[in-house]
Amino acid sequence: YGIRAANGVVLVTTKKGAAGKTRVDYNGFGGFQTVTNQVEMASARKYALMINERLGSNVVGAYPNTDWYNEILRKPAYVHNHQLAVSGGTEKVTYNVSFGYLKQEGIVKKNDFERITGRLQNDLKLNDHLKIGFNGIITNSFSTDIPGNIFNQAYVAPPIIPVRGADGRYGDPANFNVGNFPNPVATLDWYNQRSRNLNLIGSVYGEVKFLKDFT
Repeated sequence: YGIRAANGVVLVTTKKGAAGKTRVDYNGFGGFQTVTNQVEMASARKYALMINERLGSNVVGAYPNTDWYNEILRKPAYVHNHQLAVSGGTEKVTYNVSFGYLKQEGIVKKNDFERITGRLQNDLKLNDHLKIGFNGIITNSFSTDIPGNIFNQAYVAPPIIPVRGADGRYGDPANFNVGNFPNPVATLDWYNQRSRNLNLIGSVYGEVKFLKDFT
């Protein structure tokens, strides 16, 4: 509003039911996400050459060629959303009830988000001068979280470290004499944090009309 609203004002209103036959609406979509412009990391051979040059020796030989970004990323990550609404009413009572579901996979493995939404809107006309109504929205969301530094771990972890060794254990950078680095896949597998949020928002209103031109 005001002088900053150079392009006008946008008002967002809540969908309401209308008198008449019951109406059922469905809206949904599906899609996917994927990483673009992924950082190109050094191959195990190039990495070994640089380490050998720095150390002035040949301590690094032939090892697995691990691309840690490929190990932690989903390609692709899917998302789908569904919305179902039922509305209708009479001249005195109108309603709009809707339910929504969203499932989104993160671009990092194990990272998921789900949201369930319910909404109820109801208007009641008591007489020609008085109308009341309420609107309520409940949202319940769940997420499987990931470490905040997982991308940095994938960026610095040497490509000569295997994800797992022949014995099935996670590859340990400490065994390769290249420095102290984490194993990003082990970090993801052992990280166990889940979040849940429950939100309830409601409002009630009343409308009075009098003297013909006043509301």
